[in-house]
Amino acid sequence: MTSEIEFRTLAESSPVGIFRTDCDGACIYVNKKWCELSGMSRQEAIGNGWVKAIHPDDKEKTFKEWSSSVAKGVDF
Repeated sequence: MTSEIEFRTLAESSPVGIFRTDCDGACIYVNKKWCELSGMSRQEAIGNGWVKAIHPDDKEKTFKEWSSSVAKGVDF
């Protein structure tokens, strides 16, 4: 529980956009800065909504890398 509190404290005060997903790629967390940068609310980002923030030219590469990382068991 302490590590979760520490993560959220650091993520919410960070000057960079941070998001977390589950192993299926569904967004489970975005910080305030991520929302500012993407122009999306937390509610819009949760689940698969965060995908709308990816530039169309980057979607194919993003999902290819994601799939490869999941298949290899790489943790981010």
